[in-house]
Amino acid sequence: MIHVSNICYTYPDGHKAIHDVSFSVQQGECIGIIGANGAGKSTLLKLLVGLYILKKGEIIIDNMPMSKQTLRHIRRIIGFTFQQADDQLFMPTVYDDVAFALRNDGMNEDEVKKRVTNSLKIVGAIHLVDRPPYRLSEGEKRLVTLATVLAMEPKILLMDEPTAALDPQARRTLIHLIQGLPHTKIVTTHDLDFVLECCERTIVLANGTIVYDGPTEAVLTNEPFLREHHLELPLMLQGRK
Repeated sequence: MIHVSNICYTYPDGHKAIHDVSFSVQQGECIGIIGANGAGKSTLLKLLVGLYILKKGEIIIDNMPMSKQTLRHIRRIIGFTFQQADDQLFMPTVYDDVAFALRNDGMNEDEVKKRVTNSLKIVGAIHLVDRPPYRLSEGEKRLVTLATVLAMEPKILLMDEPTAALDPQARRTLIHLIQGLPHTKIVTTHDLDFVLECCERTIVLANGTIVYDGPTEAVLTNEPFLREHHLELPLMLQGRK
């Protein structure tokens, strides 16, 4: 589904955010991308969805090399949820937010209504359909932002810190939801317990490069390696002998 080859990205101020990163993602995988603050996690996701333009290397999505010519089609294949839910919710009601991209794509209103209703039911948020997004809790906002991308029926989901700022119940609801989605998924997060539960494979970034790519359990039980890269054991593993 995704093939990344020797990609590099440098910010306008000269900071090298991503350097010589390569990996492939197979259909149906759920991959966690972890690392300390500033490791390049969010930058990598934004490169995969074309929000940042590559300086070097190649990204191929569903057999299509990313370019200005293919970007519109690639963005129909990939659904992306931002780290801050408020960056994605800006319409008067939840219905209008979920419908926004569909309407922008020229879809007829009957199909829009069908997809909005279906995606809100999938995430368990149909009861919020007429609510203004600014009055939602953080957990409710996360569900609605996920519904906005599911309504576009993407093949791939990219999620940036999906459990950030959630209370335990909202976090658990979101984890169960993500576990049940059949899409190919890539998730950046500091929530290592989430990664342990949801992702069979984990990529560790440090200073914009990959320092580990393999089975999740192997890396999240390796305390010396985690400590070396400014990470800790998942909470569920701390204190075990």
